[in-house]
Amino acid sequence: MYAIVVDYYQWDEKNQNEYTIPVYLGIAYPPKNLYVFDEEHNSRSFRWEDKAEAEKYLCKFKINTKNSCSFTNARVEEVKVCTK
Repeated sequence: MYAIVVDYYQWDEKNQNEYTIPVYLGIAYPPKNLYVFDEEHNSRSFRWEDKAEAEKYLCKFKINTKNSCSFTNARVEEVKVCTK
């Protein structure tokens, strides 16, 4: 499985500096038209069986969020999904 990961900006109040954490891109349900970012890959996270399909969606995502200031370095990564 493949997922989209971004480096989400955080602020360290104590040290007064910015840093990033990797988070998974997903969508809120409802309203289904709101991107969400979670530290753990979960049921809200987008996932694809095919890496090419994930990369195709990533291109659309980058176009839709090109002026975003909350994250950087959007990319496709392979994830392991546990099925119990």
